Order: sequence, then structure tokens, then C-alpha cells
Amino acid sequence: MVQHADLRAAPRTRREARLLASPTRTGARRTPGATAPSPAGGIRNVVPPTRREVRRRERAPRPRVAFRPDVEGLRAVAVLLVVAFHAGLGPFTGGYVGVDVFFVISGFLITSLLVDEVRATGGISLVDFYARRARRILPAACLVLAAVAVAGGVALPALDRPSLADDVRAAALFVANWHFAGESTDYFATPGNSLVLHYWSLSLEEQFYLVWPALVLLVAGHRSTARRVRRPAPRDTDRRLWATLAAVGLASLVLSAATTASAGPWAYFGTQTRAWELAAGAAVALARPHLYRLTDVQSAAAGWIGLVAVLGSAVVFDDGTMVPGVVMLVPVAGAAAIVAAGARSQHGVAALLGRGPLAGLGRLSFSWYLWHWVCLQLARRLWGPPAVGDLPPADIPVWARLAAVTLALGLAFVTFRFVEEPARGARVLRPALRRSLPAGALLVGASLVVAALALPQPRSAVTVVFPPAALPAAAASRALPRDAPVNRSARPTQPSPPRPPVRPLMTPAQARVDEAASRDCFAGFGPRSAPADCRFGDPNGSRVVVLIGDSHAAAWFPGFDAAARRSGWQLWFWAKSGCGYAQVREFLAAFHREYTECSDWRRSAMTRVAALPHVDLVVLGRSISYLGELLDAHGSVLDRQAAAPVWAAGADAALRSLSAGGRSVALLRDVPRPGFDVPACLSEHGTDPAACSFPRAGHVLPDAQLWRAETDVVRAHGVTAVDLTPAVCPGDPCQVVTPGGAIIYRDDHHLTATFAREAAGAVQDAISPLVGTVSRGRGGR
Repeated sequence: MVQHADLRAAPRTRREARLLASPTRTGARRTPGATAPSPAGGIRNVVPPTRREVRRRERAPRPRVAFRPDVEGLRAVAVLLVVAFHAGLGPFTGGYVGVDVFFVISGFLITSLLVDEVRATGGISLVDFYARRARRILPAACLVLAAVAVAGGVALPALDRPSLADDVRAAALFVANWHFAGESTDYFATPGNSLVLHYWSLSLEEQFYLVWPALVLLVAGHRSTARRVRRPAPRDTDRRLWATLAAVGLASLVLSAATTASAGPWAYFGTQTRAWELAAGAAVALARPHLYRLTDVQSAAAGWIGLVAVLGSAVVFDDGTMVPGVVMLVPVAGAAAIVAAGARSQHGVAALLGRGPLAGLGRLSFSWYLWHWVCLQLARRLWGPPAVGDLPPADIPVWARLAAVTLALGLAFVTFRFVEEPARGARVLRPALRRSLPAGALLVGASLVVAALALPQPRSAVTVVFPPAALPAAAASRALPRDAPVNRSARPTQPSPPRPPVRPLMTPAQARVDEAASRDCFAGFGPRSAPADCRFGDPNGSRVVVLIGDSHAAAWFPGFDAAARRSGWQLWFWAKSGCGYAQVREFLAAFHREYTECSDWRRSAMTRVAALPHVDLVVLGRSISYLGELLDAHGSVLDRQAAAPVWAAGADAALRSLSAGGRSVALLRDVPRPGFDVPACLSEHGTDPAACSFPRAGHVLPDAQLWRAETDVVRAHGVTAVDLTPAVCPGDPCQVVTPGGAIIYRDDHHLTATFAREAAGAVQDAISPLVGTVSRGRGGR
């Protein structure tokens, strides 16, 4: 705590001076600190002041920022935009700018309090500031976190509960923004995101609250003597604060502009790229003494222009807008203009925002913000339809989303009435503000304890007992019909007779992380070049097979490696996450920009293949999502219909390059898609894995649309289509555990490395004729 000046020797009021100077009458009530004549005729101190009285005298009255009903109304606008965006209601495709409006409001209010306190008292009581923040934020925030932990323990699969526990811990400790950035979370991938993802903005604000008051105090300066406070001249204080604010805001804005296109989640969730938005609100707070120079017309114009900027951004922006770069200047400047206009006059926009309904909703905005995301995500997890093919899962009906946000509003009212308000005005906390900090620490600790109890770590072994049909000996078809449609009319076959239970090879938790080590030959999103040393299989083999593609090619790599060792082939392997083989421009949804790393890596990998002295077979593996991720020549995202010919042209260029020199090329069809997270399902049905099976109809050959786009090109280049579906799903329904106890999927579409190795025989049977045919054609054995 910053100590204020010692004022005991200098009475501050005339009444206090008279009391100190007057003698104490017999029987009269003694005033603490009063004096009385001594026997020698002098003056002696009869009732010395208590330490509490001394502290009360020392404490200068803390200024209070005048209540602004228009700011409450602006809170309501912000939360309505955010809720509408998250619920997919109305035209507000850029409703996420409501969070940025909240940042501006927070910067304005907090800076107003701090600057006024510095000007009035010469310092800032940091302990009191943090105590007020704890009483304002922690009760509701910790209540919602505890509720999320309990609800997640009931509604989520056992395998997903530890992840939610990590999220809750990060949110409770106000580092959620860095936690989600570290996990490369896509904020706009609403279905399936964390139940506490929205706490990222709260964490960012708390980090601002932690640093900004100390910085203001340091910059403003504070000197004291035993008698009085000597404060820097107001103009000097203002100049230093303006200089500091300008430096912080400008540096943050430059970082935001420079890294939004490359840093992805680190830019979106980062404090360093959002600080300038809080600084914009702080600038309005510092400018308050000058805002009264505005005329009524200027003030009204600023307010209306600001409102148009905020609402216009919410309508024009969407999930493809490069945020939080310089484009966010529009809604941030708009919010700052609204706040500044209201400081000058409560007419115009201020009068509109300050009316009863909006101002009342603004008081509930904090709690509604906390509850709405939780209710929406739980509703989507419980009642959302599964994904079909490579399309994102359909959202729950509008009425269900409206019901979820309405329920959240009701919970917000209850939380505000019985948690927020009582905590803010609790008598047990207000006489001694320092009690708020221990109480806040207890609340945080309680939320962590609830998360640990409600979301325990799963047992290391989850029983998986399942008697599926045996795998077929040969599990690959070498040629497919021209269209290869998904069979949606097939009738389920009768399941095989029960067999003795098998001992599982892995638990669902192990399946989730069951990926083969491939050195750096399987690249994540970042690398731009394919490494040279990516030879596997039999290094002395006379036949050379190349496996290249995306993460689905990487999922088959263990099977190809095992087959190559058995057959005496060299295997060269290169793959990159989300990077298709066709020479196209891809859109990287998680970063909201072009996937330039893929284009560079693809060229590098093609160069590696071309440099090999001898190649018998190139096998391409690819997923099914690319028709929704392609860009045209101008960098705009194409719809699926327009993307089909673009993919075909890119496939033609890639296949022409790969088949040069007489190389044979094969294309792997995509694996069946369960439409749900298999390890999560098994963690809930460990004793009955058959409950996680799925029908063939609608799930087998899910890449039919992409195949139709490329089939003419594939046939023109003599490419052989290889379908390993019988190895993955030999019967109907498709099972998710093999007779040997291997879990087939590690999520909802990637194979486990254990299963891929188990299916090495099917891989060998599928490609041996292709390798042998090419070799014989070149005079091989």
C-alpha cells in the first residue's frame, strides 16, 4: 500500500482545531486527541488518539467517478453484440467487437479512478484498489467457474474432464488468454470450444488492472513529508501520463498490426496486442478536463458517429476479418467517441443509452457475459447434431439458442442480485478493505478445489471389452467407380456373434495421443520446408515408395512403414498438417489468413521427391475439408461449388509434376468418419464399446464431393485410387475397437498409430501390386 502523508500535527478543519484548543470540562465527553490543563498550568494530552483514529485522519477522502448511465447503456450494447454473435442471432457476424467495447469502458473507468485519486491524495492505495476489484469481479466469476466444473463433470465425457479442469484453473488464476493461445485455440470455432473460453477477456482485463495502477503511480510521482503532501503540478502529472499512455498504446497497436497476420491465437488473445484498446479508454479519462470545450453539436455528432462505427463493425466484420489488427480502430474509436461525448453532455446518444432498459441491462452485463457462453456451449454439446462429411456440424435450432441465452440472463439477474451486489456492499468487508483480498483468495481457492473434485483425472486404465468381427485378410480395393458415392441406402448387417472378450491394448487416454514418431517429417502448421532425411522402411530396399500428404497421410504412416519393412521397400515420407497435395492457395481458418506455409512446404516436398534418383510409387493421402478452404486469385475464400474447379486445376498441376519420369501415383481415399470423438465415447462406455459403433451409410467414403472434383484429373494421369475402408470398417456397423484390442481412432477422424500398424497387412496387399507392376515395367525383379 502507498503510504499517505502524516497529518497528525495539522488539524484539517476548524472544528477539529477548536476541540484541540478547548479544555476538557468535568463530566464532559472527551474527544480523542483533546487536551486539558495540567496541574502546572500547561497543556497535556488527556486522551491520546488511537491508531485507527490516526489512520482515519491520514486517509484523504477517495474521489468517486460520477455515475454515467450512458456508460451502463454502452455495456448493454456490448454484451448484446457478444451474445448475438455467439448465439448466431441476427446480422451481427462481427458481434465479437463487443469485447473491444468492454476494453474501452474498462480503460476509461479504471483510469478515471486512478487519476482522480492521484490528483486528490497524491498517491494510490494499491491494496484498496485491488480489494475493490476483488469484491467487484471474483464473487461472480468464481461462482460461474464452480458451476462450470460441476456441470462439466456431469455433461462431458470422462476423457474431456481433465482438459476442462486445466481451463478452469487458468481462468481462476486469470491467465486464460495465454492458456488458450498456447493451445492454438480458434476463438471462432464455436462448436467444441472450452466452456470457459470467454474468460480470456476477463483475464486480459485483470492483467491490465495488475499493471496499470502501479504504472500510473510511478509516472505521476509521489513525495511526502511529515507534515504535508507535496504533489507534482497537475500539468506535469498530465504530461507524464499522456506520454506514458501514448507510448504504451502506440507500441501495442504496432504489435497488433504487425503480428495479427502471423501470430494467430497469440495475437488474438494476447495482452500485448489488446492493450491499446484499453489505452483508448484511458485516453478519454485523461482528456475529461478538456472535453467540456466541445460544443453541443460536436458532442452529439461524436456520439452518433461512434455508435454507427460500433454497430457497423458488428454487421460488416465476420470471422474472416483480420482481428485484432488495425481494422479494430473503427469499433474502438467508436466506443471511445461515445464515452467522450457522454462526458460533455447527456444528450443525443448518451440519452438513448442511459434510458432505463439499456442501463438496467448494463448492470447485468458482467454476469450475463459470464453465463451466456456456458449455457450456449452446454446446449450445443448436449443437443448438437454430429458433423457429416467435411462440413462443420449444424448448430442447434434457433429456439434452443434463444432458450440458452434467456436462461443465462435469468442466472445473471440472480447472480447480480444475490452475489454481486451483496459482495460489493458487504459490511464485513467495507470497514477494512484489506479483508477483501484474503476473501478473494479464498474464492479463487474454492473454485480450484471444486474443479479438482468435480473434474478428476480419469483412471489410467479404462476397460474396453468388445467382440468385433475379425479383420479381413485383404482389405483394399484398387479401383473405384467414377463417382464413388457415399452409400446412404445400405442396410445395417447383423453383427457378428459374441466372442470372448479381448484385453485392450490401450486406454482411451492413450489412444488420444497415439501418434507415431516420424522425426520432423510430419510438420505442424509452422514449418515451410520439408527435411531431407525422411527415409524409413528398409533403407537397403530396391523398391522405393513415397508417402506424401496431410495429417491423414501421417496417420497411415505407421502402417506403410511396417509394410515397407516386411516387403523390403524404402519408404520416403513427408506430410504437413492441413496441407493438401493440390497446388492451390489454402485459407488457414485458425489464423484467418492464407496458409502460405503450406504453399512453401508443398514446393519443398515436391522438390524432395523430384530429387530422388528412383521412385516406384508415390502415394498421396488427403483429408476431405479442402473445398471449404480454398482462395481465389484475389485472396477471397471460395464457396464449395466455385472451389471444385480450382481444386481440379491444382490437382492436375501436382499430379503432372509427381508422375513425371514415369512414376506411378496412387491416391488414398479418406477413412470412414465416425462423426464423434471416439476416445471420449469409449471413456463413457468402457464396458460396452459397441455403443460407440456407427453405421456405414453416410460415414464410409466421406470424400465423395472432393473425389468428384478431382476424378477426371486423376483418371487422366493414370492415378490409381486405393480404398482402405475394408481395413477400417469391415462390417456394418463400423466398430471402433479391433479384435486385438486396438482403438481405431484417436479423435473423430485420425487413426491411431497402433491400429495403423495392425493394418500393415492390408496396406501391403493394397500397394504391392502397384509397386511390383512399376518395377517389372522398369526391368525390376
